[in-house]
This record gives sequence, structure tokens and C-alpha cells, in this order.
Amino acid sequence: MKTRITFHHSVLFLFLLVLASCSTDDPIEPEQRPINLPADDSWVDTTIEVNQTLWFKVTDAETFTTLYIEWAEADFHGTTKSYSGDVKVSAYAMDGITPYFQDVNNGFKDDKQKIALNTEKEILIKVELADLTRPGTFAIRVTGTATLDLVYKKLTLGDTWDVDTIAEGETIGYSVDCGDTPLVQIIWAEVDSPEGPTEGYTAEIIGSVFYKDGITPYKQYGKTDDFLNKNNSHSDNPKAVEVDQTEKKIKIHIAVGTQQGTYAIKVIPLVQ
Repeated sequence: MKTRITFHHSVLFLFLLVLASCSTDDPIEPEQRPINLPADDSWVDTTIEVNQTLWFKVTDAETFTTLYIEWAEADFHGTTKSYSGDVKVSAYAMDGITPYFQDVNNGFKDDKQKIALNTEKEILIKVELADLTRPGTFAIRVTGTATLDLVYKKLTLGDTWDVDTIAEGETIGYSVDCGDTPLVQIIWAEVDSPEGPTEGYTAEIIGSVFYKDGITPYKQYGKTDDFLNKNNSHSDNPKAVEVDQTEKKIKIHIAVGTQQGTYAIKVIPLVQ
């Protein structure tokens, strides 16, 4: 009899352990553990199968107050990529229940989803098939912006480099008076740019371009992408914006991508 009681106690103990591991604070099944998705504007390519649900956990968004979630899929992708999966996407708070948005069927380019963050800086993203006859490949990426209290440096429009140093976690802001110039290129030199090795630049940076409010992003000229957290606008691959002629000014935010250090930046007219 003593042995049987000990056995029953052991079974009860194991049951309680299993019950504790299935807390209501952990609504996702073990086989659906979320994939980490850094909010660094990098595309993550993956595949979804019939009857599969994919979960992503957005990370590295501590400094952001707004997130932008974009995905490419069948019928909605760029010219250099082709995807076969037709997906729908939802986003939730970390409880897996409180929605930011649900079952959105297109989130490419101008249709990307925007989320305002409060104290919670991580979110869950759920991806399912929108059309069960079209499983396959898709891609997803997340980036963000922050409402920052910056003192903007004045950067003169012209073909002269402004050299600066940036530290980890720092954002440096520039204000550029473009006058009547309708199109401008924003160019930076860094560790892996054409000028980097010869001039000794050591930083690897990302850049964003905003309207005068410092919040609303510009579109890249000739594209439908927002100029947000871009990691390359070198002299051999410069990105441009069409300046709002009612404002005539742009604001630039430079942050560390992967490496702090020195860099240079300039804004020049785009001559067509």
C-alpha cells in the first residue's frame, strides 16, 4: 500500500508540472514557438505549408514608438523576387490574444501595417494561408520609428562631406534646407562604402529621411519604399527623395546599424 501511495503522489506531481508549463500566459503551442524577427528592416524569407501556422516574435524594437510590418507574397512582390505563398497576417500583444490587426491579406509596400507601441516593445505576428491552394514561399520584415527629442545639426545642401562620430544607441539628426531644389540624394560614407577604406570610416550606419515633423517618412524617389532605416545609400548606390515644396526642408536620422564609429554624410541635388 505504501508503494502505491508514493506512485500516485508522483503522478500528481508530474501532472502539476505539465499544468504549470501550459500557463495561460503562454498561448502558443510548443510546436509553434515563435521565430525571432529583428526590427531591422531585413527581409526574412520562409515557407508556409497547408494547415500550418507560423508565429514570429518581433525583437530589438526597444527604441521604437511605431512599427511597420511588411510582407511579400504571391502576386505582391518586387521585380527581383518571386514568391508562391498567398498569406494573411495578424499581429498581437505578447498575450497572443489582444490584436493590433487581424487577417490582413496584403501588406506589401504602401499596404504595410503600422502599429503604435506603448510600454510593450515586443509583439507576436501570426502568418496563415489566405488561400489553401497556394502554399509556398513568402517574406516578411519589420522596421520602426521613434519620437525623438533631437537637436538637429544643420547640413548644407552641396557636394561636401560632413564627418561625424556615432555611438551605440545614439541617433544623430540633420536638418537640410533644400530651397527650391525638387530632388535630392542623401549619401553617406561608412566602413563598407567606396570611400570607407581610404578615408578610414569605421561606423556601419542606417539612415531615415523625414518631413519637417521628424516623424512622417519620405518615400524613396522612384520607388514606393519608405526611406526608413536603410543600410546603404553609398555614392555608388545613392537614394533620393522628392522634397515637399511647401516645406522645402528634410530631416535625416542616422543610427548605428552594426558598428559605431566615424562616418560622413552629404545631401546633393539630383540632376536629371
